[in-house]
Amino acid sequence: DVPDKPPGRYMLNCWKYQSMQGPLEVISRQALLTLQDRVDACSSGIGMAVGEDIFLQKCLEWAPALWRLPNYGSLKDARCGMPSRWTGKGIRANFACWDIRTAAFHPFKKEAAFSPCLRQAFESEQLLRAKGAS
Repeated sequence: DVPDKPPGRYMLNCWKYQSMQGPLEVISRQALLTLQDRVDACSSGIGMAVGEDIFLQKCLEWAPALWRLPNYGSLKDARCGMPSRWTGKGIRANFACWDIRTAAFHPFKKEAAFSPCLRQAFESEQLLRAKGAS
């Protein structure tokens, strides 16, 4: 655990693209202050025709010495894939929603697709609590 010092840090959550994807954007307070100081330069240099996650990452990448912290297990995203050491089968789009180390699952655009994942996540949490109680 290192104190948050300027210019700050942000988390990479997409293994395939070595990037920060929009479903889970994690940046430190110092990185926000760095972004605040640079947003005008970034707006003219990057433009506004990109998604906010791409804009945010590109702007932060321009800041010297900003820390990029890889945490690829925090997001399961069908577009990002997962390293083979996690899945055993290389990059794949389907994933289980029971992994308690994961903060977000994406994309689920319809309730019918999201509901089974949500149910699986709740069941895994209940199972862990039951094991912890015994």
